[in-house]
Amino acid sequence: MPLVSPRLLVVLLEETMDEKKRTAVVVLFLAAGLSTRMGRNKLLLPVGEKLIVQKTLDKLVNSQAREIIAVIGAKALEVEKAISGYHVTTVFNPNYACGMSTSLSAGLRLVGNNTSFIMVALGDQPCILTQTYDLLISTTEQTSRGLLVPTYNGIRGNPILVSTKYRSDLYAQFGDIGGRRLLSLHADDVLEVPVADEGVVINVNSEDDYRNYVTKC
Repeated sequence: MPLVSPRLLVVLLEETMDEKKRTAVVVLFLAAGLSTRMGRNKLLLPVGEKLIVQKTLDKLVNSQAREIIAVIGAKALEVEKAISGYHVTTVFNPNYACGMSTSLSAGLRLVGNNTSFIMVALGDQPCILTQTYDLLISTTEQTSRGLLVPTYNGIRGNPILVSTKYRSDLYAQFGDIGGRRLLSLHADDVLEVPVADEGVVINVNSEDDYRNYVTKC
């Protein structure tokens, strides 16, 4: 039997531990929108020393998600430059003006068959904590439900986690619709996950949102 050097053994153990950390959850990070209600691209607005899209990704890349697929569209060059330092797969959605459903379709094409859940994460939610993402991810391994949604004080928020058994349903959507429509279509398969993180219900849709919430994240 061939001997294994101590150094090689350490490397093998580290790789095994890394593999265990990986989950079967892939994130579709939606960063392609026109920011119509805001009047300017909200993802490129500053939050402290970073931009909103960067602040949001900071939390996601440190989560237990196996992979992050960032879908870009509006202001694609600027957004791509802003996220170039992150370990994400980037895909351009040429149909971004037709709504969120087109970004879902663009990202879904890159989701592998060994994925159990897809997390639909929004690029304008910089207040969500990494622990919240991890709680949602770990819950997928403890439930038979196919749709997970976080709640804060009884209010449903984001991100939504969708079992890949609903992949065709995601493809079938059209217009400015994300994964939320599935919650009504398959209400009996929804699990609400209470969290103590107000960030799940905070979006940047107006100048007031930006001033009142995001600058505090």
